[in-house]
Order: sequence, then C-alpha cells, then structure tokens
Amino acid sequence: MLLKASGKDKQNYPSIGSYSNNIDDYELVGEIGRGATAIVYIARYKPFNSTVAVKIVNLEGYENNIKEVQNEIAVMIRCSHPNVVQYYSSFLDDMELWLVMRLLDGGSVLDIMNFSERNGIEEVAMATILKEVLKALSYFHANGHIHRDVKAGNILIDTDGTVQLADFGVSSCLSLPNETRKTFAGTPCWMAPEVIEQTTGYNHKADIWSFGITAIELATGRAPYSHLPAAKVMIAVLNNPSPTLEVKGSSGYSKSFKKMIDECLRKDPTKRPTADELLKHDFFKKAKGPDYIVQSLISKLPPLSERRKSKGLSAIGRNGVSKTISEEEAGWDYDTSTLVASAPPRSGTLNLKLRTRSKSGVLNDIRFPFKLESDTPKAVAAELVEHGLVAEEDEAAVCSSLQFFIKHPHPMVFEVKKSNEAVADKKALIGFAALSIDHCSLVEKDLLLILFALS
Repeated sequence: MLLKASGKDKQNYPSIGSYSNNIDDYELVGEIGRGATAIVYIARYKPFNSTVAVKIVNLEGYENNIKEVQNEIAVMIRCSHPNVVQYYSSFLDDMELWLVMRLLDGGSVLDIMNFSERNGIEEVAMATILKEVLKALSYFHANGHIHRDVKAGNILIDTDGTVQLADFGVSSCLSLPNETRKTFAGTPCWMAPEVIEQTTGYNHKADIWSFGITAIELATGRAPYSHLPAAKVMIAVLNNPSPTLEVKGSSGYSKSFKKMIDECLRKDPTKRPTADELLKHDFFKKAKGPDYIVQSLISKLPPLSERRKSKGLSAIGRNGVSKTISEEEAGWDYDTSTLVASAPPRSGTLNLKLRTRSKSGVLNDIRFPFKLESDTPKAVAAELVEHGLVAEEDEAAVCSSLQFFIKHPHPMVFEVKKSNEAVADKKALIGFAALSIDHCSLVEKDLLLILFALS
C-alpha cells in the first residue's frame, strides 16, 4: 500500500534540519525510479510518520562520480524556491549515500506521459507545467547556476499540482556573470549545439535550448531524434536545422506555442531569450494553476508505486527484489531506467565500459558498444588500440577479457601491464582494469570517436 502524505504534510513541510541522518529513522516502502548509479524510493520517516523520497547512490566503483554527487548536494542545500525540489538531509551508509528529499508523488512528467499521455500532453497543461519550470530556471540562472539536464524525466509533479525541477547532478555553478563552461554534460537529445561542439563554451542559454526540446517532448511524447543512436543525435543537432513543430490548426499546436519553441531553439545562443523573457511570452498566458494539473493529469493516475506494478517486464531492484517495468521501457531510451539482464543476450548491442589507467596513471572510463552479430573481441580490442585508448601491450588481455565477458556479462577485473615503478593494486586498478556493462550511456561505436574528437 502506498503511503500518502497528509494534508498537513502537504502544506507544512519540515525544515531542512528537521530530518535526521540516522538510517534507522527511514523505512523504505517502494522503488519509484532508478538511474545509472542510484535508485529512488518512497520512504517513511518514522519520527514524523511522513513520507519522503530517498535517493540512494551507490558509491562503490564510481569514484569518478563522487564530485558529481557532492555537487548535487551543494546545489540543493543552497536552493530555496517553490519550483525546485526541497532537500532535507544526507548521510552515508557504508558505500551508499542517502539523499532525503521532498516526495512529489505524482511522479515525473516522463512517467506520467509513459503511463497515460503517450502522444503528448494537451496545450494548456503544457503551458502550466512549462511556466513553472521556467520559474525554476529563472531562479537558477539569477543565482549563477546552469541545470544542464532539463527534460521531462527531471520535472516532478506532486499530487497537489506542484511542479518542481529536480536532479542537479550535472548542474554547474558559475562564479562570474560572463563565465562559460566546456564540460560535456547532459543527455544527447536535449543538448544544445554549443554543448556538443565544446569550442566557444556555453552558459545558461544552453538550458533554454533544452527547455525548447522539452516542450516538443511534452507535445509529441518524445524528444526529437530519440529514435537515433546518441552519436547520430549529436550529428543531427549540429548539422540539421533546429527542430520545430508543425501548426495543425484548431486540433493541433497553436502558433504561439510553435513560436515560443522556435525562439528557444535558435542555434545562436545569444539570440535565445532568457528565462525571464520567456515568462512574458504570449504562450504562457494559457497557463493555469496547480488545480488544473491535478484535474487534467494527476486525477487520471493510480498511485506512483502502483504504476510500475501494472506493467510487464521485471528488473532487479535493491537487494535483489524484483521490480516490474513496461515492455516499451525495455527498449533503448535516453531515460535512466535500466534493465538487468537475467541471461547474456545473443543479439543486439552490449554497451560496455572499460575502466583503466592511461600511461600517465590517470584513471579513465572508456565507453563503447559491442554489436553481438558483427563485432569480435579481437577486432574491438584492436580498434581500441588503434585509437590510442588501450596500450598495445594490453591488447591481448582486453581481447581475452572481452571473449569471457560476452559469454558471462558480469563485472570483472583483469590484469594489464603496469609501469615498472608502480605497485600493483587491484582495488585502485594499478596493474588491473575493470570491464562492465555501461549504464551511464548507451551509445554506438562512432560516438566514442566523436567524443574524443570533441575533447
């Protein structure tokens, strides 16, 4: 049974310091989302007998992500806005980081669309949701932040119609008003051209592009190019005209909606409006209050935890508990949902991650696909060597490890050559390398080349 926050809880959320860092005070009730390194649960906070969201991040084997997690916490602590998810507490349990946040038990907009609005959300509801997201972006940008991953999956809605922007794992704090970033971050379909190019850098206008793509996602049910592999998405974003919507008359999208999107998706970021300017756009005159969100979207839905039980495929959750995921979610998507295979696949593509040290001793993650119908371990190992990603003396070790991994796709550590003065350390991957399924980015082989060309 899904625990629901009482009316009192909904109106008077405790302050940040009110929640403890004692793991025994939290009872996990059910899983409501999962990503590459984290699972999100509904939890009961025993001292208040109230419900919260708990994001549990597995830090083991993800040393490179710790700064990202610290960044998320730092940003969340500093944020206080009605349209930004409220952070309550955080603490470590062994190698797991627990982030305690307000529970928005309407779910993400992506979850809502997947369940009941697969062909897109009607325009007034879109205007209402997007206006609230713009308020959050205006707040972020005014305080020198870039979110860098605006999309339907990161827009959360509560059962009272509250709309909040979440997931600051790739957000960036800019200390100077005119400072830019060159970090390659975000999700390919929503990335602005300047983020992909990594030449002149980018600023808060990258969020405006992502906002425009999100508007198309809400209108049609999918982001532009979401049917393509990530490498081809980035090529399309750079080379094709900006995505747009066709105006379909009285039964389709309004001219003001199309115009708003077109303004957001100008390839020259200096010509895109700011969040504050967009809030004054004619399209947002359609926006209504939270009651409209409840009436048009939330009232149609079963409780959040029940939505996953009504679907067809199983995946492995925390402590081996079986979870159900829809057949459509099993297909490849840019969302962070991850299925765990119960047996090695015989066709398709395995997206792999090789964690190894460079000749200078820097620990790198090399992500690449392995097409089961056409690739061979020998050819892939040779290609990694050819592009300077693997040392020539390690080619045989990578090849044999790939041969074993394809038959038994479970994380493995194997020996590689180390520098003469180094002391072998399996845990630190000195003289060793690790091979695993890559849950962070599901890409095709040419993406590997694109990423290195852009760096």
